[in-house]
Amino acid sequence: AINIAKVEHWLSQPKEARKPFSMTDIKTMNHNRLLLQRFIDVFGVNAYSAKNRNHVNELIYYGTIAA
Repeated sequence: AINIAKVEHWLSQPKEARKPFSMTDIKTMNHNRLLLQRFIDVFGVNAYSAKNRNHVNELIYYGTIAA
């Protein structure tokens, strides 16, 4: 499972922008996505509008290691 997460993480980014892999970061981002999706569903927020897109990405990466 770790190798699949690593491949998915690295292939989703350009080679120059790749940072060190951290399974903890992957778990944190998935937890944040799940929690954020729950808030979006309950409050009816349009997360994909240009106004909210940057805030949503910031919240997804909240708590990850800045390498």
